[in-house]
Order: sequence, then structure tokens, then C-alpha cells
Amino acid sequence: MSHNIDVQRSKKTSQPLKCRRLKKSISQIFSMIIEKKEKEKNAEEEMEKKAKEEKEREEKANEEKEKKKKAKQEKEREKKANEEKEREKKERQEKKKKANEEKEKEKKEK
Repeated sequence: MSHNIDVQRSKKTSQPLKCRRLKKSISQIFSMIIEKKEKEKNAEEEMEKKAKEEKEREEKANEEKEKKKKAKQEKEREKKANEEKEREKKERQEKKKKANEEKEKEKKEK
């Protein structure tokens, strides 16, 4: 009988051990899964962050290009306006010069 008792005790003690090992194994598996998901989430967030930063850099670059383009166009407009003013000024001077020459001719004829 003592033999039977020892066998029964060993069976009784082995089940909780198996249960603890199983629980530990499951816990480790869950920990690994959670860790893997966290890594994936962090990697995805990092990629999104980098994409957002890249997009912002591109937008800033485009804004700078637009500013330069507008500044260049403004300079060209100013240059054309100045050229137009100079041309008009020369035309007025030429008209005055011609008018003065005609007056001098009239004076000489009289």
C-alpha cells in the first residue's frame, strides 16, 4: 500500500508542476507576442513620423521655391517698370528736344 501512496503523491505533485510550467510557457509566449506587437507599433509610428517630417521638408522646400519664384517675378516686373519709365523719360526728352529745335528754327526763320 505504501507503494500506491507514493505513486499517487507523485501524480498529485506532478500535475501542479505541469500546470505551473504550462502557465509559465503561456506567459512567455504572450510576453513575446506583446513585445513583437509593441516593436511593430513603434516601427510603424517611426515610419509615420519620418514620412510626416519628409512631407514637411518637401512643403518647406516648395514654399521656398514659390517665394524665390515670386521674388524673381517681382524683380522682373520692377525691372520692366523701370525700363518703361526710362523709355518714357527718353521719349519726353526727345520730344522736348524736337520742340526746342522747332522753336529755334521758327526763331531763325523770323
